[in-house]
Amino acid sequence: MFLCPIIYGTGIKNNVMQAMAMRITTVVTPLIAQPIGITHGDNGLVADRGSNYLDIILKYISREKDLIKIGNSARNHVKTNFSWSAIAEKYRTVD
Repeated sequence: MFLCPIIYGTGIKNNVMQAMAMRITTVVTPLIAQPIGITHGDNGLVADRGSNYLDIILKYISREKDLIKIGNSARNHVKTNFSWSAIAEKYRTVD
Protein backbone atom coordinates (compact mmCIF):
# COMPACT_ATOMS: atom_id res chain seq x y z
CA MET A 1 0.00 0.00 0.00
CA PHE A 2 0.99 3.58 -0.69
CA LEU A 3 -0.48 6.07 1.78
CA CYS A 4 -1.21 9.69 0.90
CA PRO A 5 -3.32 11.28 3.68
CA ILE A 6 -3.06 14.82 2.28
CA ILE A 7 -5.95 17.09 3.26
CA TYR A 8 -4.93 20.33 1.56
CA GLY A 9 -3.36 21.38 -1.73
CA THR A 10 -4.39 21.19 -5.34
CA GLY A 11 -3.59 19.35 -8.52
CA ILE A 12 -2.41 15.91 -9.38
CA LYS A 13 0.11 14.31 -7.04
CA ASN A 14 2.74 12.62 -9.18
CA ASN A 15 3.93 10.35 -6.35
CA VAL A 16 0.44 8.82 -6.17
CA MET A 17 0.36 8.24 -9.92
CA GLN A 18 3.84 6.69 -9.78
CA ALA A 19 2.65 4.22 -7.14
CA MET A 20 -0.45 3.47 -9.21
CA ALA A 21 1.68 2.89 -12.31
CA MET A 22 3.70 0.34 -10.30
CA ARG A 23 0.47 -1.51 -9.39
CA ILE A 24 0.67 -0.41 -5.77
CA THR A 25 -2.73 0.13 -4.17
CA THR A 26 -2.99 3.72 -2.97
CA VAL A 27 -4.96 4.97 0.02
CA VAL A 28 -5.82 8.62 -0.53
CA THR A 29 -8.15 11.31 0.71
CA PRO A 30 -11.01 12.61 -1.45
CA LEU A 31 -8.91 15.70 -2.20
CA ILE A 32 -6.30 13.53 -3.94
CA ALA A 33 -8.77 11.07 -5.48
CA GLN A 34 -10.83 13.61 -7.39
CA PRO A 35 -8.24 15.09 -9.81
CA ILE A 36 -6.73 11.68 -10.57
CA GLY A 37 -10.06 9.89 -10.92
CA ILE A 38 -9.51 7.35 -8.17
CA THR A 39 -12.65 5.38 -7.37
CA HIS A 40 -12.77 3.61 -4.01
CA GLY A 41 -12.42 -0.14 -4.33
CA ASP A 42 -11.79 0.03 -8.07
CA ASN A 43 -8.46 1.71 -8.79
CA GLY A 44 -7.60 2.85 -5.27
CA LEU A 45 -8.92 3.28 -1.76
CA VAL A 46 -10.42 6.59 -0.66
CA ALA A 47 -11.01 7.65 2.93
CA ASP A 48 -11.11 10.77 5.03
CA ARG A 49 -8.20 11.20 7.43
CA GLY A 50 -8.49 9.94 10.96
CA SER A 51 -10.20 6.77 12.08
CA ASN A 52 -11.88 6.22 8.70
CA TYR A 53 -8.47 6.26 7.01
CA LEU A 54 -7.05 3.80 9.53
CA ASP A 55 -10.11 1.55 9.23
CA ILE A 56 -9.61 1.27 5.44
CA ILE A 57 -5.94 0.39 5.88
CA LEU A 58 -6.71 -2.27 8.48
CA LYS A 59 -9.55 -3.68 6.37
CA TYR A 60 -7.41 -4.16 3.26
CA ILE A 61 -3.89 -4.75 4.56
CA SER A 62 -4.33 -8.53 4.73
CA ARG A 63 -6.54 -8.84 1.63
CA GLU A 64 -3.79 -9.59 -0.88
CA LYS A 65 -6.12 -10.57 -3.74
CA ASP A 66 -8.06 -7.33 -3.42
CA LEU A 67 -4.85 -5.29 -3.27
CA ILE A 68 -3.54 -6.98 -6.42
CA LYS A 69 -6.83 -6.42 -8.26
CA ILE A 70 -6.96 -2.75 -7.24
CA GLY A 71 -3.28 -2.28 -8.09
CA ASN A 72 -3.78 -3.72 -11.57
CA SER A 73 -6.79 -1.49 -12.13
CA ALA A 74 -4.76 1.50 -10.93
CA ARG A 75 -2.03 0.79 -13.47
CA ASN A 76 -4.57 0.52 -16.26
CA HIS A 77 -6.17 3.79 -15.16
CA VAL A 78 -2.86 5.67 -15.22
CA LYS A 79 -1.83 4.12 -18.53
CA THR A 80 -5.18 4.93 -20.15
CA ASN A 81 -5.50 8.48 -18.85
CA PHE A 82 -2.04 9.83 -18.03
CA SER A 83 0.57 8.08 -20.19
CA TRP A 84 2.48 10.10 -22.76
CA SER A 85 0.56 8.41 -25.56
CA ALA A 86 -2.80 9.13 -23.89
CA ILE A 87 -1.91 12.79 -23.42
CA ALA A 88 -0.56 13.07 -26.99
CA GLU A 89 -3.81 11.61 -28.31
CA LYS A 90 -5.81 14.25 -26.41
CA TYR A 91 -3.72 16.99 -28.04
CA ARG A 92 -3.99 15.37 -31.45
CA THR A 93 -7.78 15.45 -31.33
CA VAL A 94 -8.08 19.10 -30.22
CA ASP A 95 -9.95 21.16 -32.81
